[in-house]
Amino acid sequence: MIGRPAKQINFLDSVFSNRKKRARTDALLQKVNQLIDWSFLVEMVEKTYKPSRRGRPSIPVLYMIKILFLQYLYNL
Repeated sequence: MIGRPAKQINFLDSVFSNRKKRARTDALLQKVNQLIDWSFLVEMVEKTYKPSRRGRPSIPVLYMIKILFLQYLYNL
């Protein structure tokens, strides 16, 4: 039924949940997350950001900032 979470995990969930060894990028991204004051950046961006009230809900500002940071970090 709609709205009930499935108890069965899919293929990708099983692959990533059984991963024992972490990649070097995991440790790097955790360090970056601890070092950067995201709340300061969110406050700066929220002054100019106007969320839409129509259609699909807007992406949170923090997600957008982190996505832009990853794009810059990995030259995407």
